[in-house]
Amino acid sequence: MHLNQKQSSKEAIPAYRNQRFNRQDLVQVISSLTEKMVNAVGLDEFQSLMDQLKL
Repeated sequence: MHLNQKQSSKEAIPAYRNQRFNRQDLVQVISSLTEKMVNAVGLDEFQSLMDQLKL
C-alpha cells in the first residue's frame, strides 16, 4: 500500500523474501480472481475484484 513515504529497498526486499505463505493457495486465489475479472460485467465489478488483490 502506498503511504506517500519512501521505503528502504535494502530492508523491504529481505523482509518480503522471508515471508512464509502457501504458494498453492495463493495461485488458486489469484486464478479465481483472474477468471472473475475476465467475466466481470461492468467497471464496478472489475474494480471490486481488483480491490481484493490489495490484501
